[in-house]
Amino acid sequence: MSHASSSGAGALLKGDNITAPKGSTLSMGLLGLGVICCAITLFMAFMNIRSEDAAAHLTGKQALAAFHIGFIITLGISLGALVFVMILHQVGAGWSALIRRQLEHLMAGIFPSVLLLAIPTVFAATLFVPGELFHWMDGHVHDDPIYQAKSAFLNVNFFLLRAVIYFAVWTGLSVTLYRQSLRQDATGDRWITARSRRLSSIGIVLFALTTAFAAFDWMMSLDYHWFSTMFGVYFFAGFAAPALGMLTLVLVALRRAGKLHGLVTDEHLHDLGKLMFGFVVFWGYIGFSQYFLIWYANIPEETSWFIRRRTDLWGWVAVALVWGRFVIPFILLMNRAMRRNPAVLSFVSVWLMLFFILDIYFVVRPEARVGDDGGALFTWLDAVGILGPILLFLGFLIRRIASSPLIPVNDPRLAESVGHKNFI
Repeated sequence: MSHASSSGAGALLKGDNITAPKGSTLSMGLLGLGVICCAITLFMAFMNIRSEDAAAHLTGKQALAAFHIGFIITLGISLGALVFVMILHQVGAGWSALIRRQLEHLMAGIFPSVLLLAIPTVFAATLFVPGELFHWMDGHVHDDPIYQAKSAFLNVNFFLLRAVIYFAVWTGLSVTLYRQSLRQDATGDRWITARSRRLSSIGIVLFALTTAFAAFDWMMSLDYHWFSTMFGVYFFAGFAAPALGMLTLVLVALRRAGKLHGLVTDEHLHDLGKLMFGFVVFWGYIGFSQYFLIWYANIPEETSWFIRRRTDLWGWVAVALVWGRFVIPFILLMNRAMRRNPAVLSFVSVWLMLFFILDIYFVVRPEARVGDDGGALFTWLDAVGILGPILLFLGFLIRRIASSPLIPVNDPRLAESVGHKNFI
C-alpha cells in the first residue's frame, strides 16, 4: 500500500467512522418488550402446564415450546457467529478483518443473554415440570424398551451435566476470543492474533462436538423414539446462513447510519453473499440426505417423526421450507450482481432468518401436544414466546455494538481487508 493510500486508510480508521452511537433508547425498548413477552409466555406456561384441564395443559405446553424455539434461534445465531470467528482465525482470512468485530458482538450473546434464556426450558422445566417438554423425562415412559435402550444417555442428571458443559465450552471460547480481540485494540500486540488462531484450532473441535450433542439433547430428544445421526450437522447447516445474514444486516445498518465509510464495502458484502449461498446449498443437501435415507430405510422409529409432520397443515410447512430455505435464496444468490447489492442481500438475510425460525418451529412445535391432540398450528403465544428471546438478544446486541470500536483497530491484517477486491 502506498503512503498516500495508507494515509487515506488511516483517516478512515479514526473518529466517528468506527464508533457507534449508544443507542440506549432502542436497546432499552427492545429489552423491555423482550422481558414483557418472556414474562407472559413463561407465566402462561408454568401456570397452565400442571392443570388437569386438557385445554389449559396444552396451552402451557405450547407456551413452553414457543419459548424453547426462541431460545434455540438465538443460540443458533450466536453459535454461527462463534464458529465463523474461529474459522476466520484458523484460515488467516485477511479480507475478514473489518467484519470480524460484528461477528464477535454476535457470539458474545452466548453469555449472558442466551445462557439466561436456557434457564426456563433446559433447567427449570427439567427440574420442576419434567416430561412436559422432554417427554422421556416422564416416569410413565421408563418401561418403554426404546427409552430403556437410551436411558444411559437420556437421564436427567447427565442431561443437566451436559448442558453445563456445553455452555462452559461456548462461553469460554466466546469470552476469551472477544477479550483477546479487545486487548489487541488496546495494546496493539500482534501475537494475540496467533494466540487466537491456536485457540480456534482446539475450539472448532470442541464446538463441533458440543453443538452436535446439544442438538441431540434439546431438539432431537423431544421425540425420544426418533433418531438421526445427521441431525447435529442439520442444526449447524440450519443456523450458518442465518448467522451470516444477521452479520450482513448489522453491517448494512451501520453503513446506512454513516459508519464504516470506505471500510466495509460491497466487496465484503459480496463475500458474505457467497458464503450465504454456499450454506443455503449445504442446508439443502443435508436436509434432503437426512430425509432420503430415512425414507429409504423405512424404519418405524425414524419415519414416525416425518409422518407427524405430514399430517394436518404441517405438510405445507415442509413444502414452504423447501422453497423458502433453498429454492428462492438459491436463485437470488446465484447471480453475482445480486450478491453485491446491499438491498438484495438485506432482503435475503431477513428471508433466511424468517425461514430459520420456521425451520426450528417445524422441529420443536409438533412435539407440544397432549396425547394425540396437537392443538392449533399457531397461536398468539407462539408469536409472543418466540419474539421475546429474539428481542432480548437484539437489545443486548445493540448495547455490545456501542461498547467497543466497530472494527478490530489493531488487527495485523487490517490493511489487507481495507484493500480487498473480488475478482469472481
